[in-house]
Amino acid sequence: MWDGTASLKTGDVLPARNHVSSLIEETVRAHFVKMGYAVPEVKMAVLCRHPDPKHKYLSLAPDVVLVDHKIAVEVDPCGRCDSARGYTQRGEEEKDQIRNDLFSEAGWTVIRLRLGATKGMHIGKRDVVVESSGFTAAAQVALLEAVDDAIAKRRARVRIVKKIKRPTPAQRRSPVVNIGEFHYADDGHIFSWYPSLEVNVKEPMRLCVNGRFLYTYRDMGFVAEVGLHEIPTDQWREHLTDFLQDADPDELGTTKWPWGDTLFVPVHGRDDGREIVQRSERKTSIDKAAFAFTTNCDALTRWDAGALLDDAQAVIARLHDDAISLGYRIRGGQAVRRSVWPLPVHRRIACAPSCRELTGGETGVAAIRSGPGCPIEQGHTPIAAERALT
Repeated sequence: MWDGTASLKTGDVLPARNHVSSLIEETVRAHFVKMGYAVPEVKMAVLCRHPDPKHKYLSLAPDVVLVDHKIAVEVDPCGRCDSARGYTQRGEEEKDQIRNDLFSEAGWTVIRLRLGATKGMHIGKRDVVVESSGFTAAAQVALLEAVDDAIAKRRARVRIVKKIKRPTPAQRRSPVVNIGEFHYADDGHIFSWYPSLEVNVKEPMRLCVNGRFLYTYRDMGFVAEVGLHEIPTDQWREHLTDFLQDADPDELGTTKWPWGDTLFVPVHGRDDGREIVQRSERKTSIDKAAFAFTTNCDALTRWDAGALLDDAQAVIARLHDDAISLGYRIRGGQAVRRSVWPLPVHRRIACAPSCRELTGGETGVAAIRSGPGCPIEQGHTPIAAERALT
């Protein structure tokens, strides 16, 4: 409401009482200035008839005032407000229509920039309805065209500025990618698995024994025997994709070995057998075609291809049956002293190890040479393990 002097009449402009503007309003106002339109430096109001007969005038302050052309530009964010701190003009259509009518009675043309709106959400006949919530380049062009039409008294029409549909990023064609050799294993491979093609989160995975066994990468937990060693490598991706379909990465990974947690199995009731098993697991994994560990088991005096024996040829600990099926063997050696024996163990692999010093043996067998890499500790038996080459 304004109670000024009688020298003013409806349609006149005067400084607005409230000079607060939103960022988007300032942006629109600055654009008009940039394009050469005469925009007052301070926010202005238009003197209109007061809808309440008890009062004479009501001053209404548009967001942008083009005084020379009597055009009032209103900036209306119309998106849905999801927070108490946001603002939307959605739902204020009745009030906006009253403002339009009051401006029109005062001889002013109203153009509303309806941001975040859709077709049918206009208030006046010259409004610009923009589907995007921002003052886009297309919205800038449409708003200036609407202003120019109003200045030239051209036929009024509502302009619709559609949101530009950005192309969706190309999705990966396969959730299994980058299959390659793992150089820290004798016959291992590594690959990346995307549990969901819609999310850019990948899980590194391992393949052991030339693709026969699938393992998790981070904790080296056995997942399944997938049998890729029996098919060409160019078919691995397809088979892994089928196997991992609908799998939950948090539920993958169980034991250290495909058959359980240990390579050797102690004989029930023998503590020395359990000690051998514990020491062996500290030194090896399925990645190693050959390995060595030491033990101070005085009872250990002999062995065969699958078991460690005492003087009475009783088994102290033996290779797991599935380990033997996989090709693991204990190889012979020469005693350093009664309780110190080099005992190589091997399993078959598809190719020779690339990162180990190899020495001779029976045809197709690789054995780690005893040396600085496998020290014999005082009072300990160094036991070496390896896999036979196929």
